[in-house]
Amino acid sequence: PVDADDSNWGFEEGGPNNPPADFVKDGDALTAEWTTEMAHSGNNGCKLTWTSGDNQDLFQGYFKPVTAGQMATFDLWAVDNDTAGRFRLCLEFYSDTYLSLKKEYSSAYTQDSADWAQLNYAVAAPDGSAYVRAFVRLYDVVEGWDGDAVVFIDDWSLVVE
Repeated sequence: PVDADDSNWGFEEGGPNNPPADFVKDGDALTAEWTTEMAHSGNNGCKLTWTSGDNQDLFQGYFKPVTAGQMATFDLWAVDNDTAGRFRLCLEFYSDTYLSLKKEYSSAYTQDSADWAQLNYAVAAPDGSAYVRAFVRLYDVVEGWDGDAVVFIDDWSLVVE
């Protein structure tokens, strides 16, 4: 697993970018950069830009401990004012050897709006779970795809209870 923690989930740390510290990209057409352009709280947020119709993912780097039956709740603030793209919240559960057990995808997608919106998604950890990671899955919107899409995120949170 990636050596990371949850200290930059508000995207306030400078340093490594694309992706920001404590995050991992999956997709070669995704740029993920902390930015002062849009922030829900603090001084920075994260700007996600993708240039492919193929799915792109941004994962938290930290594998959070969880046991079977515990609720994992992913909260995130977002601005999606680009008709060409959208995303949804996802959770991936892992065994104690970091093998993926199950991916869960929210049925709700971002809605086009210039305002910050809070998104959340909760799932009970399946049998055999030892860790959970949250991620966002980025999509094109076929009717409006113009070759790229941009959204902003901030205040990433994953709580296990």
